[in-house]
Amino acid sequence: AHRHRSLRATVDSSYELLTEPERMLFERLGVFSSGVTAGEVEAVCSGDPIAEDQVLDLLDQLVDRSLITARERGATTRHGMLETLRAYARARLAERGGLEPLRNRHADHYAAVADGLRVETLVDGRRAASLNFSQVDEHLAAIRWCLDHDARPERALRLLAPLWVIVHSHAAAEVTSLAERALERSDSGEPLAIAARGVAAMGHFVLGRPERARARAREAIAAESNAMPALIGRRALAFVQFTDADAEDTDRR
Repeated sequence: AHRHRSLRATVDSSYELLTEPERMLFERLGVFSSGVTAGEVEAVCSGDPIAEDQVLDLLDQLVDRSLITARERGATTRHGMLETLRAYARARLAERGGLEPLRNRHADHYAAVADGLRVETLVDGRRAASLNFSQVDEHLAAIRWCLDHDARPERALRLLAPLWVIVHSHAAAEVTSLAERALERSDSGEPLAIAARGVAAMGHFVLGRPERARARAREAIAAESNAMPALIGRRALAFVQFTDADAEDTDRR
């Protein structure tokens, strides 16, 4: 408890030294779950009293004060936060009444990103996955927020649609669970719900549940057999059938 109070006092003193725009950006950065680019910060966190063209300078100032980190990965710089500082920033933002509006803005931004990825992942899933792997934690956080706070599942379904490309390597259990939660509240005939059935099917396949994968995939195909939303289900079913055939060949040897 003493250590916690000392840490809080240290962060308080650093926070008090910030200018108002620095404080606001620091607080707003708490909405993210992982390291993000300056472009993502501009999209989600700019707005009175922070102009978009101020964001880079403010980020540099927060790095200089050791309140955030800046890590280069290739040509990209990602800004992150220690989890204790993230919790502090969110608490400060909540005190101002700004957490819920910013959570919604965060979800809207990544839903728009997902809209662009939805077609791209079907055309070239491997490239799309490699380019956007860093955003997965933000998508997952936004989906959780939407499922807990939205009256309807549309935003969550938009966010889920491209995530079938990453379940083989990242967060298969969570993606599948979130897809199933969203589907509980969805009209089965909606294109986004059809895509979510494909996402769930792919997740169940990766998790070693072929029967559940087959069932969800067939639901997607039956709902819209030849259109793009059903393609994820078709791919999942192909994986299941290929694995089944491979297992039969092994049994015969």
